[in-house]
Amino acid sequence: QAVEFWTRQLTEEGAAANHKSLLPLSQQDYVGFSLSTLGLVMAAGGGIGGGGILVPIYILILRFPAKHAIPLSNVTVFGGAIANTLLNASKRHPLADRPLIDWDMILIME
Repeated sequence: QAVEFWTRQLTEEGAAANHKSLLPLSQQDYVGFSLSTLGLVMAAGGGIGGGGILVPIYILILRFPAKHAIPLSNVTVFGGAIANTLLNASKRHPLADRPLIDWDMILIME
């Protein structure tokens, strides 16, 4: 019963729609994952989240409904932010004797 609940999703019209299983991955999945990864790398390099790139990829290529693509994009961007923080937390500024991340500014922005 729980498996049936998780394999069925409701569309905006309220009708049950079955989604394909995760495995085996299709060519469409590989293209979507590759474009998502490329988009996130570019977004992380530019210092932006990347949600504006991910939502259209999830909707147009991976065929998620907007109801699912938007929260999935939020979780993906959050995971990227956590990864960037962990990777940059111990780094030092190249010109000044201080950490690369300005923790005081983060507290002020809170």
